[in-house]
Amino acid sequence: MLRIVRRDTKQPAEILGSLVPGAGGHRLTAEHEWLIEGPELDVNAVHAALPPRVVERIGSTLLLSFAHGTLVGRIPAGPLGQLHVRSGKWEEADYDRMLEEIAQVAHALPFDAGSASALPYSRDPSLLADDVSYHAFLWLRHALLDHPDRPLLGALKSILANPHRRLVREEREVPVELASAISARTLDDVVAGRWPFQRAPVGLVVGGKPENGRVLPVRVADAGSRETLDTPENRFVKAFLDACDRLLAGMAARVAHAPNKLGARLAVHVAAMQAVITPLRRAALFRGVGVLTQMPVASTVLQRRAPYREVFRSHLLLRAATRALPFSAAEIVQMLEVKNVAQLYELWCGFHLFGLVTAHLGAPDRATMTEGNAFGATVRRGLKLTWPTGHAMAFNATYTRKHGFHGRSRSVYLRPDFALYVPSGPAPGLHLFDAKFRLDHHGDEESTSKSDDIHKMHTYCDAIAAAKSAWVLYPGDTSHRYPDEHDASALGGVGAFPALPGKAAPSLVEHLQALLAPREAPAVSVAS
Repeated sequence: MLRIVRRDTKQPAEILGSLVPGAGGHRLTAEHEWLIEGPELDVNAVHAALPPRVVERIGSTLLLSFAHGTLVGRIPAGPLGQLHVRSGKWEEADYDRMLEEIAQVAHALPFDAGSASALPYSRDPSLLADDVSYHAFLWLRHALLDHPDRPLLGALKSILANPHRRLVREEREVPVELASAISARTLDDVVAGRWPFQRAPVGLVVGGKPENGRVLPVRVADAGSRETLDTPENRFVKAFLDACDRLLAGMAARVAHAPNKLGARLAVHVAAMQAVITPLRRAALFRGVGVLTQMPVASTVLQRRAPYREVFRSHLLLRAATRALPFSAAEIVQMLEVKNVAQLYELWCGFHLFGLVTAHLGAPDRATMTEGNAFGATVRRGLKLTWPTGHAMAFNATYTRKHGFHGRSRSVYLRPDFALYVPSGPAPGLHLFDAKFRLDHHGDEESTSKSDDIHKMHTYCDAIAAAKSAWVLYPGDTSHRYPDEHDASALGGVGAFPALPGKAAPSLVEHLQALLAPREAPAVSVAS
């Protein structure tokens, strides 16, 4: 029998019940190492199912290590079911919230059409482009297989059970005895003599005299209506399922090229997802549903009817997943499969910072990045955003003695997480930010950034001459400011700002508002 125990205390892992779908398995804390012991065949099966970055073989035992407490979420573990990993107070809900906020911001970036991995402003709404299909695949796997409530699957089944219908008005030509109503066209045809006349049935008089009026046209135009399932909303659902099927087919073709043991796990997941999608696509509902030619974004059915609204939401998130994460395949595995919360926190901080800047300056007019492939988009020198005002922002900009983003390093190679260039205002120049998923606890009520991280900010300001300030973004609750004594605006110097998903960050917002405010014009005295 398989069992999981903490390496240091030999305490067994908490076993979770399986009454709720997706809730079974074992709960583990990411800050500790865990041992998996049991029969060799079962241990081998667990080893094959786990991502290689979290497991190590020690004889007949497996050692689980979650990168010093930076991983969260559910990890499939073969015979053990799901491993529910928690890091401090961070759980999978926090992780998913960060990922969704990133997608909401990043999918609308105006990527430069000249970039090697340029992402277009718009796409055929009935198709999903294959920009970064691995990102989209992981999101779809989460929605179909991993999400505890599986709302997307429930919405699709609900639509099949009770699809949206509409009445279609149509005019048809029928024998006179089958006519159900008289329309203006019917009278026009009679007067125009479009159809030959025939004797009317006995007892039916048409006209004034029976001997002259017992005639009717052979056929007449009959106005009626019929119920149809071929609606724009059902065409949209059909197109969404077709796009999911194409995504899975594309990933199945690439499984052989996936790194390490990823290919074997992908093959299992692709088969499981196809088993869900294929019956839905072949449902009788879609046999009489046509091809989507125009996205029904204004449809009240998509916006208000819960099952259709959920599919529409999933469509938007799936599209966002193909363009939201500018990282390599290995990094995507860490963030979306292994769920490295520290790595995603860094990315979330960047897009959170970008969102705050955008709220003040408006949308940027250009975004550039470098090469991409089916398993990820690699950013070698960072994502760069520019505004018409001259402001600019860079992710992971590199500073050497020869070059850098609006500056260079006096000495060593440096790469701050985010760099914001302000061309004018109360504190023009370069302002740097670093995301750090760590903090110091002071009881239950207060947490602060680590001193080592503040030291790193001093390093940035000393080595990069153009830097006016450097700030830590961390998941705590206390801000620290150590202003530059020579900066009259009090916006220079070093310090730290709290940044947490789903929570307001007033100190960071106030700082950016002051930093991005235009310089006040000097007062002009008027001679009397």
